[in-house]
Amino acid sequence: MGQTITPNVERITARLKKAAGSIAGGLGDLLFPPRCYGCGKDGAAPLCAICLEKMPRLGKPGCPICGRPETVSGTEAILTRCGTCRTRRVWFDLARSVAPYAGAAGNWIRMLKYGRKRRLGSALGQILAESLRSDPELAPLAEVDYAVPVPLHWLRAWWRGFNQSELLAQSICREWGVESGNGILRRIRNDRKQVGLSGRRRWENVKGAFVVARPEEVKGKRILLVDDVMTTGATLSECARVLKKAGAKTVCGLTLTRQLG
Repeated sequence: MGQTITPNVERITARLKKAAGSIAGGLGDLLFPPRCYGCGKDGAAPLCAICLEKMPRLGKPGCPICGRPETVSGTEAILTRCGTCRTRRVWFDLARSVAPYAGAAGNWIRMLKYGRKRRLGSALGQILAESLRSDPELAPLAEVDYAVPVPLHWLRAWWRGFNQSELLAQSICREWGVESGNGILRRIRNDRKQVGLSGRRRWENVKGAFVVARPEEVKGKRILLVDDVMTTGATLSECARVLKKAGAKTVCGLTLTRQLG
């Protein structure tokens, strides 16, 4: 008899917790109405349609590898590799970004990461997922076996409470039916942050920082790396390197923003 009662008790307890959470959430929304993180409009959290519509987008990629926008003079645009992709061994097959970091999307990422506005994660991930559908340049990136978020070291993930790249990747998996590759990659060094480092130091800082935790799931697979920001491409390239060494067929990268300069 005890064996039949226990599952019922667990189900009832789960339902009560869910109901309590819904009531608490409703009271919270009543006392503190949700607002758009972009413009502050009531009832439009986490981002209103107007802010999403006005979000700047990157122009047509100049570099065919990393997608860095380039200013091309003359009457005919000839796509050539950027300086980084010409002078360094870049391990990813293709990388693209949706918006410039110096703009609204960059502000939202900072609010997500440092302000811990976790609700922004699903909204920003939805931008990535919809961009794969609406932008012909990005659409091929959805034809993959796994969407793998760039991992944080466990100490940093513990301190922040979440991995923002994982939140972004979840939306792609949900909208496109791509299998989640969360946990395939692991960050084994808690190095200093990339922010503020020179281009050369960024590449040195991430060297050897990642390992493939489940190599049996990688061999012969097409991988999409998902991250919030790309600057030099060093992090994506190092992740791609260990995935390729583990037997991945192709590794592409998709980030919400691109830091230029």
